[in-house]
Amino acid sequence: MSEELLQQILIELKDLKTGQQNLEVGQQKLETSQQKLEAGQLRLEASQQNLEAGQQKLEASQQKLEAGQLRLETEQQKLEAGQLRLEASQQNLDAGQLRLETEQQKLEAGQQRLEIEQKSMKNDIADIKQNMATKEDVALLPSIQQAVSEAGQALARIEDAQERIERNQIQHAKILESLSMRFFEHDSDLRELKRIK
Repeated sequence: MSEELLQQILIELKDLKTGQQNLEVGQQKLETSQQKLEAGQLRLEASQQNLEAGQQKLEASQQKLEAGQLRLETEQQKLEAGQLRLEASQQNLDAGQLRLETEQQKLEAGQQRLEIEQKSMKNDIADIKQNMATKEDVALLPSIQQAVSEAGQALARIEDAQERIERNQIQHAKILESLSMRFFEHDSDLRELKRIK
């Protein structure tokens, strides 16, 4: 009876030992799984950190792009404003050139009239001088001399006016040349602005 009990106890001890071993193996497997889970958690956290860092870089790049866009828009506005100023200057130059051309035409017309009057007065003086030698005109000599003197003075005034007109024409020609140079400079600047746009 005691021998059977002993064998039963031995069997139970053996089963208990086997269970203990199985429990230890399970515990090891559980610990291994726990370590794997912890390692996975660490990798997940590292990936999360990488994602957040990438997000921050993306946001910084976006801000740089937006700042660059603002700078480009500002430069575009400056270019457009400069183009408007150049166009206004060009219009002013065109208007000034038209005015100068009108004045030039008036001066040329005035010069032609003066030349005609000068020629007419010279002819009149020549006629007076030619007719002064006759006896009939001797009594009229003082008045004729006065008329000749007045004609000579008028002729001198016409010559002075003609000289002033010529000087004005030279001055206007210089102004026109200067305006033309400025016009070409502004035109070149406009083409450069349009090329940049």
